[in-house]
Amino acid sequence: MVADGLNGLRPAVGLEIHVRLRAPTKLFCGCRNDAHAEPNTLICPVCMGLPGSLPVLSADAVMLGARMALALGARVAPVSRFDRKHYFYPDLPRNYQITQKQAPLAVGGSLAVAGMTMPLERMHLEEDAGRLLAGPRPGTVAVDLNRAGAPLLEIVTRPVPAAGAGIRAWLRELRRLVRWLGIGDGSLEDGSLRCDANVGFVAPADRDDPAASAWSELKNLNSPGAVQRAVAYYRRPRTWRSIQKRAMDRDFSWRKSAEAYRALYRRVA
Repeated sequence: MVADGLNGLRPAVGLEIHVRLRAPTKLFCGCRNDAHAEPNTLICPVCMGLPGSLPVLSADAVMLGARMALALGARVAPVSRFDRKHYFYPDLPRNYQITQKQAPLAVGGSLAVAGMTMPLERMHLEEDAGRLLAGPRPGTVAVDLNRAGAPLLEIVTRPVPAAGAGIRAWLRELRRLVRWLGIGDGSLEDGSLRCDANVGFVAPADRDDPAASAWSELKNLNSPGAVQRAVAYYRRPRTWRSIQKRAMDRDFSWRKSAEAYRALYRRVA
């Protein structure tokens, strides 16, 4: 499909899927991995981010991630490494997330569904954040850290020229595989499987170069149908032209981010 009025550019879609692993404990501590327990009953100094606490990696989470990687034909790395990803959320106790950016658990692989093959970029382990709840009084917010530190496997695909219906079928098949392998319960509605869709328009010669296009990231879509509708909407040339008109400078370097935060702070103060 060539997008009419966009000089031969073709729509492409890439996915980032977070699978909450069915490990008995959290990723870096011995707390039970259960997001449905009473709030703040499954926490410890490690998942609360208290000073001096030391994380210990869960072997069960690594084995579950490797099982999924092998099922998808990915190459499991002999050595992988964890990194800090710094950002602030009220339900992220350390103010950084432990993830794998430079040396992921596995690379490559693919999954073919109904004639559409979605190649995979990488799979890596990381910890989940907590969650925010309505507070006891109107206008207040409470934090539940039971989910903080829960083991996640993030599956990142390469961009492909797929339509919304094809993406929906692919995501449903991936969920079936997650459940069949016993990796997790795969509940999109419960947040055990979360999907971010990245939609952009690229020239045919640049299809393998994600940096050749500006992308819109659609966060935390909670059903295959929602993914299909969101992708179908953002694939429309009219929608993309409107996005391009409102586009801002996307240089998210440390210097640019610091300047933006200082400007925001001045306005708030």
